[in-house]
Amino acid sequence: MRERSTGEIYATLRRAGIEEFKAVICSRAAYLRNHLAAQFVKVYGPLVGEITHEQQIRLFEIIYRIKSGETRYLYSKVAKSLPGAPPWNALDQKIRDVLVDIFYQGVKDAPDLIRAAIKGKNALASHIRNDMNLMRYEDQRKRLRYLQ
Repeated sequence: MRERSTGEIYATLRRAGIEEFKAVICSRAAYLRNHLAAQFVKVYGPLVGEITHEQQIRLFEIIYRIKSGETRYLYSKVAKSLPGAPPWNALDQKIRDVLVDIFYQGVKDAPDLIRAAIKGKNALASHIRNDMNLMRYEDQRKRLRYLQ
């Protein structure tokens, strides 16, 4: 939640159907990260408890929509300075999926990643292979296999 405001966290959780008291508690984690975030979860986690499977799905759908829009915006921003770069919707669906997944994971500014995506699946796969940060998660994310 390190980049989310109190209001944004609260509104997102409520939209996902999470009870008001849980959303209020969770919203206090705004801008926390690393040790402070872990400490917050340790202290307040038992008060919040678990959310339902349905709420988890809604929360994922809400956040995924946001990340998809942010990815599209960043792609367009970088692509407009590159001659011959296709519009977002003309990119291969698998490339778009992988880009959104990477941004969902937390990557914020990746012009080199976008340049590789514009060059195609092989270039994007090569970029992922050569990025230690992205490769740390490859066993779980399976982006390279998906791009084949």
